[in-house]
Amino acid sequence: EQQRGIQQRTEAQNTVQLMEASVLHPGILAPLLRRLPAKDLARLAICCKDCSRETANPSLWPQLLEDDFRGINYTQNWERFGVDSLQVLYAKNMAEYNCSLCQNRIWVCRRPCLFSADENALRRCPCVIKRSRKFEKYPLKVADFGYNRVPDSFTHWAGFETARKLLRENFDASFVQLSTLDAEEMDGVDLLILNMTSADENLSQEERCALVSFIDAGGSAILNIFSNWSRSEDYGRMFAEPLGVAVTEEARFGRHTAYKLADEAGALELLHGPFGKCVDFENIGETRHDTHARQKAEELGIVRLTSTLSLFPSLIRGSDGPEGFRVPADRKHVGGQILLASNFHWFAAPGYWNGGLIHHADNAKLLLNFAASACKAPLG
Repeated sequence: EQQRGIQQRTEAQNTVQLMEASVLHPGILAPLLRRLPAKDLARLAICCKDCSRETANPSLWPQLLEDDFRGINYTQNWERFGVDSLQVLYAKNMAEYNCSLCQNRIWVCRRPCLFSADENALRRCPCVIKRSRKFEKYPLKVADFGYNRVPDSFTHWAGFETARKLLRENFDASFVQLSTLDAEEMDGVDLLILNMTSADENLSQEERCALVSFIDAGGSAILNIFSNWSRSEDYGRMFAEPLGVAVTEEARFGRHTAYKLADEAGALELLHGPFGKCVDFENIGETRHDTHARQKAEELGIVRLTSTLSLFPSLIRGSDGPEGFRVPADRKHVGGQILLASNFHWFAAPGYWNGGLIHHADNAKLLLNFAASACKAPLG
């Protein structure tokens, strides 16, 4: 106890000496303050008047806002946000949301192991999207095929208008209708949502390679492997087989089913993301597929959220061909992610497809959390 008391008194004396030195020599403290995160600056500000004055220096906060909330232009005409300083603006951003993922530290490690010790893998937590949306929404670019290729695609079909509205309310969302999958048309796309059930033709080999390249570069995709019916008679195999998943042709159209989502470590961002914790999942018309006893799916890090909904949280291009995947060997190249669904009824509107279920709260949160994790603007 005596040793602890001595240590605490010594630390307090050192702090006082540092502040006294900063008063006598203002150039000493300023470089130190520029290295502190905002949370520590806020703690320092309440120590004494000198600390409060130093930490209120306007020159500190533009860089902090750029570092922690990159993607939003706070430094120009910041008065439009109705605050009297950038320090107050930063504080308002932080007060918007209490994050269980990063504990309000903003910086976390890359998925799937958020709290890895690998410092090279640090990035912003998706909670920055929720924190800043009152002031300015982050851009999110979503793509799917146009009507000529897929009649009920996500980007234009009326059955997905509720889901599109949900994304527009929470992001500066734009929707792109692709004619083909290639690097030029997918430039700048954050989230690819592909529903090929009603498509006349499958993805070409070039398009499958483009999909792998998109994921390899950090893209996110939601893919449909509905196998009750398929216009092209592919039954979702083009998406399922590269991920080690087996589909059943002309499988039974499932009834309305409710699940408890499996809370696995690899799905932390998805299930505990900024738009709320996802516990339940409801869907209708699902077709069963086999993800168990499939070695390839295990090697690719599959996270089975339900028996018909799986997440592959970290994928890059495979070494055995241009159309395959593998898990990165280190966190420096995290790659992209794929959410593999039996169908898309879970985020369709209630009046379509035998009853869509986007109105179910956790279904909506699941879509928003995945979009937040896909949004590359603030997370790089």
